[in-house]
Formats: sequence, structure tokens, C-alpha cells
Amino acid sequence: MMELMMVSASNNRIGNAMSVVKRGNSKNWYMHFQLNGQTYIRSSRTTNKKIAEQMEIEWKAMLHSQQYQGRKQRITLADAFHQYKLSKQGIASYRNLIAHETVLHRLLPMKKHIDEITSRDLEKFKRDRVDAKYSFIAAAIIELRVFMVSSPMNLLLLLIKLSS
Repeated sequence: MMELMMVSASNNRIGNAMSVVKRGNSKNWYMHFQLNGQTYIRSSRTTNKKIAEQMEIEWKAMLHSQQYQGRKQRITLADAFHQYKLSKQGIASYRNLIAHETVLHRLLPMKKHIDEITSRDLEKFKRDRVDAKYSFIAAAIIELRVFMVSSPMNLLLLLIKLSS
């Protein structure tokens, strides 16, 4: 059964069990409420209780519209990658993500919202990656030729470097 959300005329609050509280030694107010059995807690990052209460109302309204009306918050490609990267922190592939981050920022429109990314953007990214790969290979071949002339040991070191 779907929970009905009510707006109280006396305080303009949506739903029930909403509170703005202080926690520990913090000078800021925290928003704390439950929606559909899930607890939500977030710092308002303000010392003004009235502002924190208004922020809480807006946050709960946003969550309600996402859950019941299917509205989703828009997110940029940069923010999405950042969230993904944070979710992988502490695992082996995290270092690989860090290495690819610069390339992504250089080749993709990271300030665009995800729903604005077009197939043209993706095709351009693919084309630029292929071009970058071939330019890397061309540079490696030139370096390889220089090492071949100078020393067989340098050639072996280069091949080991390229294979890793």
C-alpha cells in the first residue's frame, strides 16, 4: 500500500517524522527523517535552523518526486564518473580508473548531463581513442627503432615496458 504524503497547513511540512537536529559537537543542523522505511540523514551545513528546516522540506519533496513520480535528478557525466570512481575506491581497478580519468576529461564532454550525451559524442570519443592509440603505437615504433640501433639491452627493456 502506497504511503500518502500529507502537507500540514500549520508548518508546511511534507509527511511525518521529520526533524532537524544538532549532532555531537557540530554547530550545524542535521536533517533526519524516514521515507518508505529508509532513514535519511544529511548535514544542512548551516547554523540557521529555519534554513535547515526549509532544506529538509525541499530534500524530502525531491526524494518523494523521485520515488513516486519517477523524476530523477539530472547528473553530469563528470559527477557520474566521480561517483563511480568513489564506489571503486580501495579495490585493484581504482588505480586504472585514475589513469583513465584524464583521458575521459580530455575526450568527452564531461560537463554535459548524461541525458544530453549523443551517439555523435560517443562516436567522436571512439574515433579520438583510436587515433590516440595509433599515435601511441607510432611513437613506440620510433622509440623502438632508436633502441634497436643503440643497444640490444635497451630493446629488451623497451619490449618489457610495452608488454606490461
